[in-house]
Amino acid sequence: MGKAESKRVAGPIGLDKNTKPEADFSDAMDAVESQFGRHSFITWVLLPAFVLSQAFIPCLQPTCEHGFNNVTLVVVLLVEFHQICAEARAWHALKKLIASPELSVLSHLGVLRKRKGLVLMGIIQSVVLYTDLTFPLMARDCVGVLSDKWQTSWMKVPFVGPVMRLAVEQFRFWGFAAICVGLNVLVTGILGMISMRSFASGRKQNDENMSSMPLSVSENCPRISGDVFFAWAGAAEVAMMPSVTRLCEEMADQRQWVYDPKDARDAMQARRDTLFGKIGLDVAVAKELANKEHYDHVMNLRRRHYVGVLFARVFLGNVLSLWLQASFLALTFDNEAWEGKVKLVCSMVVSALQALMRCQSAVARAEGPASLVTSLIFVFIVWTAVKVYMAFSCHDHLWNLTTGCVNLSQ
Repeated sequence: MGKAESKRVAGPIGLDKNTKPEADFSDAMDAVESQFGRHSFITWVLLPAFVLSQAFIPCLQPTCEHGFNNVTLVVVLLVEFHQICAEARAWHALKKLIASPELSVLSHLGVLRKRKGLVLMGIIQSVVLYTDLTFPLMARDCVGVLSDKWQTSWMKVPFVGPVMRLAVEQFRFWGFAAICVGLNVLVTGILGMISMRSFASGRKQNDENMSSMPLSVSENCPRISGDVFFAWAGAAEVAMMPSVTRLCEEMADQRQWVYDPKDARDAMQARRDTLFGKIGLDVAVAKELANKEHYDHVMNLRRRHYVGVLFARVFLGNVLSLWLQASFLALTFDNEAWEGKVKLVCSMVVSALQALMRCQSAVARAEGPASLVTSLIFVFIVWTAVKVYMAFSCHDHLWNLTTGCVNLSQ
């Protein structure tokens, strides 16, 4: 291959051959991170501020009977429009950082063709977030009938019942809902944005020594490490861009394999010795041509990423609010109009399906702790489903896990 051809071989997709690869890579990385930051600010700062302002604007306040005001969906549509635009920009900027062979692998794995469905999932996530944010205001409007019934339902619950009765007396039902929403905004949103900004600042300050931008000997373009892709996957989760999250996660998984120059004959002999029981599997793996230390490092990052997503985004962000919403449905069953019931049940169904899909994806990619968190999530979802079913079956619509149907007259 001639010199002229060798200069055209590597070089990221979408870049002109006369430009500097390092500079264009840096611009693409900045573009990806800027899209994450802008939409995260809209999602976790401006949208909650808008919902909070509804408490002081009577014509926009959510009600116990009808749920959120339909007029406010105009703001949600604007947020969704920005999300679609930001996701598209982040997606195309990210593809510029991926070489042609890697894009071929992603296409073969079906990651690229799943984008449309994942974009739709991101839109649904934003709508569910909005319903969760307005939920405490709905509960506050029902304060006359809600907290007293909920306090009564804890009377016969062993161990935690007396403590919860005192807590409900102090915080009321809407206070518990506000705490759940506040935890979601704080942990997923604010702390996620701080982590995102800290990582981006560190990357820009340490470009010379970071593992994110080493120049490959065989390619005249940077190779981004698994650490960076997992950090971007977490940032995309905060920005509610599932398609970009999936792309970053898959690229991070591809980075677990790094060539380690060793004697191939030793690797072949180790495989034979393993078959005959002369050496253990760990010894044989250490002699393979892949870098085992780097592989273990990426696998640890993978487990930490998925456990964080399951606990912060799914358990704190979805399941706790889902459990409270099931109690709300039962407590306000006779007071809530059908419009409010339909809005609430639809939001709960979508939220539960979304949580189960995330659990399935995470467990398939990260074992161990992810399975434990998934089991906890699954228990709460089943518990919630039974509470919703019993709201239509029990005479007073209330059902406890330990006491069964609650008789409010007693």
